Amino acid sequence: MSNSSIKITRKNVYTIDLTDDDDNVFHTLSFHLGDANFPVKIMELYDNASKEIERLKEKEEELKKEILAEGHTEVPEIESITEENIKAIESILSPATRKFYYTEAEGYNRLRKVLDDFLGEGTCQAVFGDYNDKEEISDFLNSLLPEFEKMGVKIQNIQKSMYKKYAPKKSRVI
Repeated sequence: MSNSSIKITRKNVYTIDLTDDDDNVFHTLSFHLGDANFPVKIMELYDNASKEIERLKEKEEELKKEILAEGHTEVPEIESITEENIKAIESILSPATRKFYYTEAEGYNRLRKVLDDFLGEGTCQAVFGDYNDKEEISDFLNSLLPEFEKMGVKIQNIQKSMYKKYAPKKSRVI
């Protein structure tokens, strides 16, 4: 009896090499352009990431008010918001400040999951390390837009076509 195999050749794969300041490739993103759902996945990525960033901003503002209500004049800075860093200085933080940083850590975990679900597991760790910053994440997402356009995917066109497809239809009454 002989064994056989089937070789699968991936066609229509677009890759983006992420490089550091010295132009060394530290991570590669791969996108399967033949995926019929690819434009929808891109739209969902930006919609979900935008929602998470907005939710994070709103929660931060709400919790900052609680911190100020405790009598603090500002939110103490933690250089990198990770659960380990918060636990290390937890004893000196007020209850509202602890809540603020834990809420932020959870928000960033959700945002990282949204990004990794689309870009591939481990992408956020490769790009951002343990550092979480809304502006840096937004800049990264914005830097992908021209790449998606090179692939022939235009986010605004997708949103318009999705709206046309799913918007309520006007009906005429005679």
